[in-house]
Amino acid sequence: MIHSIKGKERWNATRNHFILDAAIVFGGMVAASAVRFQDFTPPVVLRYLPVLIIASLAVPAILYGAGLYSVRSLHLKKRHRYLLLGLCYLAGVVLMLTFGSLDFSSRVGRGVLAISFPITFGLLMAHHAFLARLTLGYRERVAVLVAGKKDYESWLKLQRLPSNAAHLIGILDVRTPEERIDHPLESNLLGARDTIMSAVEDNNIDTLLCSGRHLRDQQLVSKLREVCFGGVRLSRIVDFFEENYHMVPVWLIDLDWLLGASSLPHRGYVRKWKRLFDVAVSGFVGVVLSPFLLVAMAWIRIVSPEGPVFFRQIRCGRLGRKFEVLKLRTMRVDAESAGPQWASKNDPRVFLGGGFLRKFRIDEIPQLWNILRGDMSFVGPRPERPDFIDKLSEDVPYFRERLLVAPGLTGWAQVNYPYGATTQDARRKLEYDLYYMKHMTLTLDMFVILDTVRIVLTGGVSQRALDDADSREAMVGSPEAMDDDSSEQLAPSVV
Repeated sequence: MIHSIKGKERWNATRNHFILDAAIVFGGMVAASAVRFQDFTPPVVLRYLPVLIIASLAVPAILYGAGLYSVRSLHLKKRHRYLLLGLCYLAGVVLMLTFGSLDFSSRVGRGVLAISFPITFGLLMAHHAFLARLTLGYRERVAVLVAGKKDYESWLKLQRLPSNAAHLIGILDVRTPEERIDHPLESNLLGARDTIMSAVEDNNIDTLLCSGRHLRDQQLVSKLREVCFGGVRLSRIVDFFEENYHMVPVWLIDLDWLLGASSLPHRGYVRKWKRLFDVAVSGFVGVVLSPFLLVAMAWIRIVSPEGPVFFRQIRCGRLGRKFEVLKLRTMRVDAESAGPQWASKNDPRVFLGGGFLRKFRIDEIPQLWNILRGDMSFVGPRPERPDFIDKLSEDVPYFRERLLVAPGLTGWAQVNYPYGATTQDARRKLEYDLYYMKHMTLTLDMFVILDTVRIVLTGGVSQRALDDADSREAMVGSPEAMDDDSSEQLAPSVV
């Protein structure tokens, strides 16, 4: 049975999980102290009491701020949820150590920390795994406002998409009586324009989904304001896709969405922090990976001595600035003798060993130099060739907008969708790039890097992820996205 938590019930649930996490942190540190000193008497606990209190309050407070007690945390993939949990726990430990440095008598030693980590973090993971399963029974109850055929089609498509955090209840027909005559709606109808408030109350609705056209109807807006003051959340359908599926369907956005997504106030700060991260990490990683780079360079010189070791190509960076990307060459010198073409799986142009270099991204190591120079970032949309940008900008709406952020060595699209060679593939990757453009944060970058490492070690995006992307496109793709010319092969190559 689907339940709905509101008001006091929601707060009580959050409070209980907050207290349990505080008890886990406190108990884990106490147990670690007892094990470390083989002393289970109260004086050992009293010695660390100030920092234990700080840690046991700080960790759940940070978890609360990160939204891990919310139903919406179900939008996160399991590995991302645990990574965020680990970062929050680490932040609490740092705060505890900072406080301990001010009072040396209560400072926690490395031995206690080493013992407490598997105990405390293991219990936190178990608690939040249980919390995720428990929260599945308290998904948001969602209704869709329908003012025409397109809205109704959106409702039908949403019904076929799974969501861990939302339960679609039905539709509210907000058309005028005259408009209802042309296209009567019957499926899952909860109410009409004049009965919005009662329909929301009778069906215990948490969230109403609308489109931009609804907000231009002043009479409807006044009714929706009353509903919002009743505690119901009003959200756009495109925002629902962002929250639940971490992508932005191109057919649902307009210039207003793009202006809002590209002018968020935090973007400047995020870019500065990303740049600091890029400079620090690219230098360190470059030194660590230099032996692999030298071996790969020697191999290329042996198996393909007729050409250069490095492959250079002009790509478009942030705001369309052109730069020369640097990679290890993995294809024959005459790979594009017949003109530019897409790289593909098991590409016959790849020389012996080149496939291995590409599979494990060893050919990308020289791009650390591009990152250090500021041409690229670790995470962002993949840089494309200028002619590729021009071609796809004609066929895919808003494709050029991906140039509003710096290109990356890896990206949100790359960890959610495999290599593609069609306009349709480019459109689908753009939907993930647009999501990244709006939600660009260091936390999301860490999620991408974590997934990239997993993909490199396992050999690519899983078939299950590809199947999910295929089914999602079949359900939410615009009619234009399904035209015959969407499978046309593109000329530009990513070699």
